[in-house]
Parts: sequence; structure tokens; C-alpha cells
Amino acid sequence: MALRALSAQDALRVLVVDDDPLVLRLLQQVLKAQGCLTSTAMNADEALAHLEKKTFDLVLSDIRMPGRSGLDLLREVQTRQLRTPVVLITGYASIETAVEALRIGAADYLTKPFRIEEIERVLGRIRETRGQIPPRTVGRDRDQTGVLGLIQIAEATISSREVPPVLELVIECCLKALGAEGGFIDLLDTDGRTPLTAQRGDPSLLRRLREWDTKRDWSRRNQATDEWCGLALPIDGKRGRLGELYLGRWVERGIFLPDEMELAQGFARHAALVIENLALHASLQSNLLNTIRSFVYALEAKDKYTQGHSTRVFLYSGHLGEMLGLSPHLVTVTRHAALLHDLGKLVIYESILKKPSRLVRDEYAIMMQHPLIGEGILKQLGFLDSEADVVRHHHERYDGKGFPDGLRGEAISLPARIVTVADSFDAMTSDRPYRGAMPLETALREIRKGARTQFDPNVAEAFLNIEFPRILEINQVTSGGVEFLQ
Repeated sequence: MALRALSAQDALRVLVVDDDPLVLRLLQQVLKAQGCLTSTAMNADEALAHLEKKTFDLVLSDIRMPGRSGLDLLREVQTRQLRTPVVLITGYASIETAVEALRIGAADYLTKPFRIEEIERVLGRIRETRGQIPPRTVGRDRDQTGVLGLIQIAEATISSREVPPVLELVIECCLKALGAEGGFIDLLDTDGRTPLTAQRGDPSLLRRLREWDTKRDWSRRNQATDEWCGLALPIDGKRGRLGELYLGRWVERGIFLPDEMELAQGFARHAALVIENLALHASLQSNLLNTIRSFVYALEAKDKYTQGHSTRVFLYSGHLGEMLGLSPHLVTVTRHAALLHDLGKLVIYESILKKPSRLVRDEYAIMMQHPLIGEGILKQLGFLDSEADVVRHHHERYDGKGFPDGLRGEAISLPARIVTVADSFDAMTSDRPYRGAMPLETALREIRKGARTQFDPNVAEAFLNIEFPRILEINQVTSGGVEFLQ
């Protein structure tokens, strides 16, 4: 984009702060092309030294730097040069950090790797408000609600890790912060279709928003008629268009003002970060399931007597979790832990695992270490802390006489109590090197007998209430594979 020649007086004076020399040079080049006069610093202390000598129209600073952070620098600028806006640069999709920056007064934020269009947008806004006391988080009074909404969205992203409820929350926060009466988000797939949508508000207004021509120039995003007005905003991620955000209200409440457009753009950018974070989590989750499959295959290939055992414990445990009303998240934790409960046996000597007679004391002591070994392996993955806790405690007893920690009653997590029952039943009904399988009916009586001593009575009762054809069906599963996770 060609720029008119700017005088030194017209040019924006920008202080760029980053501990990476390559980033500094890149930003200098981009800002110079945009007609800016730049000074650079590699840390907050150098930046403050510049601020002592001259004033700036903009401070553009990385957040993570050695010594004082960009957030610390932001606080200092607010006390020294109140009219100087600070835009912070944060790592890719670091939602929580970006929200904290907005909360304490950053004018905006950019995420690495940033695009030239994003820098142009920031500079355009700074030129419009040059010399004014910068609005904190896009217009102080109205955007108290906006910032609270962004914080809510960030917290929901961390806790739910599922796209639909977070999209619903984004819409709810947009309506509340902007006084809109209807709105929707459509996510797009790679073919331009709309696989997922979230909407809320007046059905009549939503219908008008849906009828609005979506093929027009995105530079004209503010629509007003005699009856209603609307905003249409693209949700753009690092790799292109992710979706679209539409907001509307009836015209008697007033058309959308420029500061409201700015706030809506903030929500659209934040929605892009949320969606990309959740997509990243989904990718990690997929890789994690592949890792789980590999572990199970390796474990069950080691001993023919245990082939299919983890699969059956998975099936029993998931069924029990649903019967006992666990949340979908806890059911997933229970299932994963059930698959991996014997993971620690990967490092137990085969002479012990396959011994055709009962173990002696020293051998049993070694075998008792497998819950701790399994926990240690899972902790190293960094994703499965909840599952690791279940693996550690799947040999605890309800009466406190189990191992490794001698936990009692509800001190043992419910997923662990579920896996204990499922594991015990399948062990009783499976062949072992030193004995044959127990009949299903006899094993069920043992589960009833062990209630309140070895087993949680509620979990034991739930297991006894599983329909016998289902127990028989699971008992006959012999494959060591877990294709049903796909």
C-alpha cells in the first residue's frame, strides 16, 4: 500500500521493545515502510531510559523478556507518559496473557507470528487518536463489561476445551458488552461450508442478519436500515478465515458507533485465538490417543494372558462411569485410566508376569510397584495428570487396606474406585498362568461380597446392575486393539 510522504512532525514516533534482534529488525522495517520513526530497546530498562529522554506516540513491546516483562513496562508507561498507548506482543494464542494485558490497560495486543495488516490496523487506530489519553481496552466505561467478557471466555476455554460452549459464551458476552439484541458466529471448514454455529437473541433480528449479503466487501461491515442495524466481522486466524461474527440490534436503540465496532473487532480477534487454541488442543488430544493406543498394544503384546484385558476394563469402566452420572470429561478420564492402569507392568520382569505359580514375597513386592511406575510414565507426558492419579490408586481398597498409599473410602477418587471394580472383575474372569478363569456368576458374587471392604458399595452395586448380556459381550472381547476410540 503506497503511503503519502510524511513529514517528521506527522510521522508516528514508535518505541519498539523486544529481546530478539531479528524481531526488532523486522518491526523496524515494517514501521519504516509505514512512515514511522522508530527507536528500539532490548528490554524494559532500556525502554524506560528512552522514555526519560523523549515522548512517543506508541510503545510496541514484547511481553516475555528477561528481567521486567512487557506488563511491567506497561504499568511504568502509564505513570510516566499517560498519553502514550502501549500495544503488547504475545506468543501465539496466549489468551490468558493477552487478557491480562487488556485488563491492566494495554491499548491492544498482537500475537506472534503477526501479519503486516495487523500492524497497519494498530497504526491506523493510533493515528486517529494521536495525542489523546488512550482508551483502555477500547473505551474505558463500556469496555469494563468487554474485558470481563474476554476473561470469562479465556477461563471457559481452559476449563471446557470444547468449541460449542465457548462459542455460545462469546456470543453472550458480545450481546452484553455491545447492547446487541441478536448475534451469531459461524465457523467455516476448509471448503467454505458452515459446520458449526452458535446464535442467541431475537429470532426476527437473527433472521434479518442471516439474510444480510455475506458476499460483499468486508471493508464495509456496518449495516443500518430503517428497522435494524448490524455489524459483520470476519474471524481471521493465522492461516486464513476461520468464521464470521454477526451482531445486530433494532435501530431505535441507536446504530453501532465506532468504539463499538472496535470492541466487536476485539471480540472477533479473541474468538480467533480461542478457536485456534481449541484446534491445537484437539490436535494434541488426537496425538495423545495415538500414544495411548501404542502403550496398550505394547503392554498386551508382552503377555498373552493379558491380551484384551485393558480393552475390557476400558469398556466396563466407561459403562460404569455413565451409569454413575460422571461428567463427560470424567468418563473420558476414567476410560483413559482404565486403558493404562497396568502400564507400569511394561518394565516388570517377564519371569514375574508369566510365572506359572503364585508369586513369592519379593516378587509380589516388585509387582506392587506397577501403579507407581505407571503413574510416573504418565506424569512425564504432561497431559494425563488426572489419569495418572487413577493409575496410581487402582489397587487401593475401600477399607484402606490397599496399596500404594492405603487410602480409604472417598479419599480414593471415584474414577479410581470404578477402575478397581472393573479390573478386579476382569482379572477374576480371565485365565492367568497359575489358574483358570472364574465363571461370570461366581465373579459377580465376589463383587457383591467385596462391597464395603475391597470395593466402593455404590460402584459395586452399579456393576451388579449391568445387564448380564452386556457383561457377557465385554467378557468375550479378546482383541488387544482399541479401535473403538477412533
